[in-house]
Amino acid sequence: MKVIQYVPHGAVPDIRGFAPAIIGQNLAKHMKFAKPYIISNFEHYKSDYEHSRFGDVYRIGESAVYRALFKKMTRLDPYPLHRKAAVLSNMLGIDIFHAHQTEFPVKDFLAACSRKPKVVVQVNAMRNFEPVKNGVPDLYLAASEYTKKRMLEERRYPEDIVGVLYNGFDEELFYKPSPAEKNSLKSILGIPQNSIVVGYIGRKQQVKGFYNFLRCVKYLREIGIEIFALSVGPTPWDTVRDENYDDEQKLLAELKNKEWFFDMDPLPHDRLCNVYKAIDVLLFPTYFGGEQHPIVAVEGIAAGCVVISSNKFSIPETIEHGISGILLEDPKNIDELIEVTRRVVLNINSFECIQLAAANSAKAKFSWNSLTAELEKVYFKKLN
Repeated sequence: MKVIQYVPHGAVPDIRGFAPAIIGQNLAKHMKFAKPYIISNFEHYKSDYEHSRFGDVYRIGESAVYRALFKKMTRLDPYPLHRKAAVLSNMLGIDIFHAHQTEFPVKDFLAACSRKPKVVVQVNAMRNFEPVKNGVPDLYLAASEYTKKRMLEERRYPEDIVGVLYNGFDEELFYKPSPAEKNSLKSILGIPQNSIVVGYIGRKQQVKGFYNFLRCVKYLREIGIEIFALSVGPTPWDTVRDENYDDEQKLLAELKNKEWFFDMDPLPHDRLCNVYKAIDVLLFPTYFGGEQHPIVAVEGIAAGCVVISSNKFSIPETIEHGISGILLEDPKNIDELIEVTRRVVLNINSFECIQLAAANSAKAKFSWNSLTAELEKVYFKKLN
């Protein structure tokens, strides 16, 4: 069986932390029986083909001239990415086409295919069900039970073709480090051994909790708690629309001058995993309405961090409050975040049981090995 993982809006191998690319490349990497291929966007890459550690990657995209002439001037798209993907699908003789794009145009894609593969659509973002416009795949895979429920109740997707496939983590990269490994990673950054590191990983936006992270770590230092802080992730172009953007940027600039604060750009996963391992307490106080099953929460518990997140969206499916992490009642409430973080930091040794339970929970539920095995069962039994 030949399977394509299709990521039209991200590049593989991923280096910017784009969830669909991370999911697609890991599903390809961990398949045991199916022959995987990946079709991704060019983004920063130059070559249109690469034999990567995730499998054979074919890259497609649009030139600047094409975008200017058609998409901007005429508002037309005569040769869209999914038709380029159809050409590759025909050439490779694909059996299953797994699209990491909720609004994937199934009908137009299949019309361009000489050999009609089964189509799976991964749902990591909520969209309307539009069968006339887009057609209907053989299977939708929601990122969580929360997402599935919303699809069925709010958007009226047909229940018989909606399943669930959680986002996962790579066990080779993400695991609870030994104290020696954790201290070794901290020392590279100039952080004293056994110091407590409070971290943030993800898009640096207010709704994802970045501003409150900055406010929290500053306050803890001001009251004499000598934590170190790490933040890693991209700053999206639309961050300028955030309500507290100016204050956030001033605060970020101030903290970047502190010897106890480290701010990093996005990192590929084989580097990002070391950031997680250096972090003791991971703050993820998101109130972003589009959260379906955030990978940050999964990777955080897999690395044995004490994850402080939100009692919202699908996060309770990942973190059990008081058992494998801590969930805030109101992630917008900076006072609640500060108090919970302060309590954890001052009593970090008493949270070792939560760190261990978090790592064990991640292994049991969210490793890419086990999730991909479940997916292959679907490929072979339901779609073959």
